[in-house]
Amino acid sequence: MFGHIVVAVDFSPAWETIARVLPSLRDWGCKRLTLVHVLAARYGQVPPETHREQYDARLNGYRDSLSQAGFSVGTVVEAGEPARTLADVAERAGADVILAGSHGHSAIRELFLGSTVLNLARLTRIPMLLWPTNAVLPPIGGLRTVVLGTDCSQAAAAAENRFVALVAAGAKGVAVCAIERGELAEREREQSCARDHIQKLTNRCRGEVSFRMEAGLAAQVILRIAHDARADLLIVGKRGHNRLHELLLGSTAEAVCRGSALPVLLVPT
Repeated sequence: MFGHIVVAVDFSPAWETIARVLPSLRDWGCKRLTLVHVLAARYGQVPPETHREQYDARLNGYRDSLSQAGFSVGTVVEAGEPARTLADVAERAGADVILAGSHGHSAIRELFLGSTVLNLARLTRIPMLLWPTNAVLPPIGGLRTVVLGTDCSQAAAAAENRFVALVAAGAKGVAVCAIERGELAEREREQSCARDHIQKLTNRCRGEVSFRMEAGLAAQVILRIAHDARADLLIVGKRGHNRLHELLLGSTAEAVCRGSALPVLLVPT
């Protein structure tokens, strides 16, 4: 699931935090890393290539240290629009996941993901691991607790499959479904459908799994339960399944990504 990870490298001060995370991802099953830096094109202009050698050299320094940690490591420097270029490189490389850091700029956590990261989340057809730069390092020995936020729709199916696989690999799973406020009859119908769906989901899980269903705004419910469960990873699905729908991240998924202090695995439909 995390075998080959493409890593977005922007050399910002927050990048050093992400760099410290990478060696720990061996415990998640990662064996191959591709470090990608994009020379950003602006207003249709091709960026100057004068600093390409400098960026190549900096990436090679990380490559050498990560190779010593046991990874197979490649590096890529390309010019273009950052989000689109990162998504295209990841697809060409056959990556399992794209890893990008989310940068908080104030005491109010994650008011901005950063335009590149948010655009990448909308564009990518590959699962994206969004890592808050103030999140703790991954636990030694792999994932202990993973939380799935699901609306029990077909759009969540791919995220649910990832959840099932991680539970089978040994993580404790918590599946969360939020019932939005509405008419009583509609809420009761949604609760009944959710229970049936989650029962089928938990029957697929070979491992420890529990289910939480609460009324309230979906993103708020998911984030609170993930925090209370001391989760190591939060999994949500995103809307949009082809290039025509690439801008449809989904309001709940976007709110979770903006508000989470935990790593989020965003899984396309």
